[in-house]
Order: sequence, then structure tokens, then C-alpha cells
Amino acid sequence: MIVEQLRNGKSPKAAGMEILRRIVRETERQALWQPALIGADGQPAFDIQFYIVALDDSFAGVTLKGKTHARYALAEPDGGPRLEPLEALLT
Repeated sequence: MIVEQLRNGKSPKAAGMEILRRIVRETERQALWQPALIGADGQPAFDIQFYIVALDDSFAGVTLKGKTHARYALAEPDGGPRLEPLEALLT
């Protein structure tokens, strides 16, 4: 689904966030039959992360739930390794 979003011109971050929103909508729908999918805070009772790299070398890391120090590692030929924060849909 993320690749489809990229093919339609979305950036890696926008594509990842769109799929996270779809997951939240589907989880809310499914929670009618499986209430354990929703936590006490009213949000999904699980987390998920996506690490996305587009053909133009743009990239993003997105997560369903915000975590204080959620990061991912990447390395570029001219800059070496570094840590980047994950962008969260929910806080």
C-alpha cells in the first residue's frame, strides 16, 4: 500500500502516514468484534513502524504511536551513519 502511495506522487512520510491512518480506521471498525484491539486510552492497543525509501532516495520513518526516543538508523555514502526520529501519527 505504501508503494502505491509513492507511485501516486506522495512523499515517503505522507505515504506512511496515510497507511497508518487506514490502519487506525480499520482497527476502530474491527474493534466492534474484537474489543482487545483498542486500549484503555481509546487508541489501538499495538504499535507499528514503517521505514520507507523512495526511488529518488527520499526517506521517512513513521510510527503509529509516539515514543519519546523512537528513532531509526540510516547511513549515506557521504555522511556515514546517523539516527533519525520516527514521525508519529498518534501521541
